[in-house]
Order: sequence, then C-alpha cells, then structure tokens
Amino acid sequence: MHRETLTPRLILTLIVRMTVIVLSAEILVMLLFNQIHIEVYLSELQVAVADSLLLLLISAYPALTLVIRPIFQAAQASSKHTEILAAALEHAGESVIITDANCVIVHVNKAYEETTGYSFEQAVGNNPRMLQSGMQDDAFYEQMWASLNSTGAWKGELWNRRQDGTLFPEILNIRCIRDNDDNVQYYIGTFSDITERIELEKVARQSQKVEALGTLVGGVAHNFNNILSGILGKIYLAKKRSTSDEVIRHLDDIYELGLEGSSLIKQLLSFSHDRAHDNQKLPIVTLLKEILKTIQPGSAKNIQLQTSFPQRELFVFGDAGQLQQVFVNLIGNACDAVKNSPEKNIRISLKEQLCATCPQKKYCHASGGHWAKLIVEDDGCGIKETDMEHIFDPFFSTKDEGTGLGLSMVKGAITAHGGIIHAESKPGKGTKVMICLPLVSNEP
Repeated sequence: MHRETLTPRLILTLIVRMTVIVLSAEILVMLLFNQIHIEVYLSELQVAVADSLLLLLISAYPALTLVIRPIFQAAQASSKHTEILAAALEHAGESVIITDANCVIVHVNKAYEETTGYSFEQAVGNNPRMLQSGMQDDAFYEQMWASLNSTGAWKGELWNRRQDGTLFPEILNIRCIRDNDDNVQYYIGTFSDITERIELEKVARQSQKVEALGTLVGGVAHNFNNILSGILGKIYLAKKRSTSDEVIRHLDDIYELGLEGSSLIKQLLSFSHDRAHDNQKLPIVTLLKEILKTIQPGSAKNIQLQTSFPQRELFVFGDAGQLQQVFVNLIGNACDAVKNSPEKNIRISLKEQLCATCPQKKYCHASGGHWAKLIVEDDGCGIKETDMEHIFDPFFSTKDEGTGLGLSMVKGAITAHGGIIHAESKPGKGTKVMICLPLVSNEP
C-alpha cells in the first residue's frame, strides 16, 4: 500500500465529487417538485423537510460509493501502512534509537535491547550517553555534532558499553528529522555490532601475514638446507680421512649440530607448507595411543597423564606424519608447562562431538556435522592474557628455549586438515587446547 494514499489532490477530488452529488440531487428534487406542484399540497415548512429528505435519499448511495468509501479505504490503507512501518522498525536487524530534540530517548527497538542489554523501559526517558564507553574523547563528539548541525547526518565507527559493562564496536548512522521551520524534531540513530567483522578482518590480516612469511621462510629454508647438506657431506668425508680422535670428536659435535639445524629446517618447511602431504583415512584413536606409548618413557616420572578415549575407532582424513607432529607438539608443551608446577597433571581426551551441541561452538566457524574433538589440558603455569592472542603467531614463544614455530605449525596443519583449534589459559591455573577435526565414515 502506497504511503501517500491520503493526498491533498485526493481530498480535493472527494470534495468536488460531494459538491457535484449534492447539487445534482438538489436539481432533481427541484425538478420533481415543479412537476407535481407540491407547494399546493404542503406548507412551506413541510416542503423544506421534504426537500431535505429527498436530497439525502438521492445523494446517499452516490456519496457512499464515490466519497465515503474512498475516505474509509484511504484511512484503512494509511493505518495499514503505519502498522507495516512500526513492525519493520521493531523487528529491524539493526538497532534503532530515536530521541527528541533534547536527546531524550523516546523509542528503541528489539535489536537495541538485544545488542545493549537495556530494556525498552530502561532506555526510554534516558540519554544515549548511558552507552558511552569512554574510549572516544571530547573532540570526537564535537566533530560528530558539528556534522549533525551542518549536514543533518553523521556516520562513523565507535565503541560503546553494554549494560553488563562489556565493550563492543559499532557502526553508527545518525540523521536529524526537522519540521517545516527547519527546527530539529527528532534524532534517529541506527547501529550494528561489528565485532564479528573486526575479528574476520583481523583473521584475514593474520592470514596474509603468515602466508607472506611462509613464502619467505620456505625460500630461505630451501637455500639453507642446500648449504647444510653440503656441510654435512664435507663432515662425513673429513671423518673418513682423519686419524685424530680429537678431530673426529669435534667433527661429531658439528655433525650433531647440523642434524639439529636440519630438524629446524623441517619445521620451517612444514610451517611454509612447502611439503607434499600423504593424505589418507586415519584411525585417530590408534594414532594417539601409539604416540603416547612413544612419549611416556621420555616424560618425567612424576607427571600424571590421564587419558579418555572412545571405545570405538574414529577416522579422519589427513597426513599421518603431520598429525603426529601436531599431537607430539601439544603433549610436549603440556609437559613443559607442568615441570615446575606443584600439580603435574595432564589430561588428554578424545571424543566424537556433534557441532550443534558443542559448548565451544561460539569460538569456531563449523557449520555442522560430526567432529573428532581432542582436548589437551594441563595444570601448569598457564599463559598471560596479553600473550594469548599471539600464541599462534610464527616465531612467538613463551619459553626461553622455544623457536616459536610449534603452535604456528600446529594451527597451520589443523587448518589444512579442515579443522579448528582454540586455546584457553589462566596464569597459574593451566592451559587447555581444543582441536576439532572433521570425521569421515568408518566404512571402507
């Protein structure tokens, strides 16, 4: 229904119609009275009453059809249009806030309540300053009001505060509604929480940085690997020709250092993904148990390792060598974390997880299906909150002797397998790393 149903043109048309109907009816009555000479039979008062009744009778149907019904339909259409606008405002995806000229809130919609945590009753009668986070200075608001006063509109990004005290970024659009005398009647603001967009932009920037770094690292590692291969070859020839035990001992030390360098190069190449992957269907429960058999003898005796695995086998599609490296790295990190802790407990659990019922669903982008969920949890030293956002960055390490490639390689490998990784930690309380890998059917 068009919003301009009741227009001045329509009103003028209806007045003209009514005038024509009344005049036509009056002319018909006059002609009728002249034909029958009604003044002979009735008094002047009776003639006037008869004239009025006949006028109403003759004009009733045309007036109802051509005037009253269009007025009723137009009013009904306007009411319906108002209801549609009210429903659209109330259920809009964006938060809407309307204030009067003195910036007193007169209306907010449901999206506003959901985003800010303030109810309709708490918001109406208040001032939008109730949402201020303190992260914008006075100059920011001065610029905003200058734009509103000069152009009647302002759009920008800022941080606001919910009722529970948490901050959130938003994109805000404000417009002035003025009357015919150019006086401000209302301010209408619409805003959206852009937390998800900022996180996606952050992930995209990190991905670009890691990709560029991976390309650089891959090239450097290849060249260094060629140099190292030559050095190890020369050491082998030198040992063959040397008869001095002391020289051979030094050559053995150099050779061991060369092997350590070769191991580091393998990590660099794995980080840069510059290696062919042998992807196949893997029994992940069996793979984990085999890794634990290998690791346990080398672990400190006072470390308590608790495991929880499903009875039936779970299968994932991937590279066995790469996933082994992932599991060894995570378990090794947990062992290092509890070395100096009074409680040296490490818990490793694996289970089948349905995406829809996962308690950590808010941390991932999985859309559904069944996953193998691995949790490696320790009661160790934990990680500082300021370091948590960097733990997957290449060359970042919380350990003095670390290379900083372990967790970045782990994340890269899990991502390459279509999986998801998430970590939680509290200093002095321990760390929990959760990995989800998509399951495949156990049928051949």
